[in-house]
Amino acid sequence: MTLKNKENTENGKTITCRWEDLTGGNIPVEMGNCDVMIIENIPDHTSMTSLKKFLTLLPARQITAKTISGKIFTIELTKKHTEDHPSLQPFRQALKEIDRSIADLLEKRKEMISKIGEIKCEQAIPIIQPTYFEQKLKTLRISDDYTRSVFEEIHRCSIKEQIKNAVKILKLIP
Repeated sequence: MTLKNKENTENGKTITCRWEDLTGGNIPVEMGNCDVMIIENIPDHTSMTSLKKFLTLLPARQITAKTISGKIFTIELTKKHTEDHPSLQPFRQALKEIDRSIADLLEKRKEMISKIGEIKCEQAIPIIQPTYFEQKLKTLRISDDYTRSVFEEIHRCSIKEQIKNAVKILKLIP
């Protein structure tokens, strides 16, 4: 998601984003630290009751919503500190263990990527091989958008790592 606007004002950190980005799951990391959010392009047919309930899920303390037809409303939110809510603890603990496993596997994967990158560099094999990647996704039977997007990001990082290693191996930068 590209933030349309991110600034500091007298009300604190403000970000502006589009409704379709927000509801499409393109949530900016910066959103967790903002005080004021401006959300644009909210469809006029959106239920105000549902919209207000959705907006209370966001971390900002003040949200200004602008509909496509130009209606504007602002809600002030009182945020409770809920990050350590007891009902979340067992799930957070399980995620902590899963995340540690993922981090360990990603470190091992990075080692393999470096070796593959060296071979590609030595044998003049193109770093980017889109057919191979698409085939791998099919082999893994990835069907949901969440998992696919994670693998796409891993793939992008792998390409960046191989390019960085090729630059180093070929001594393109002193």
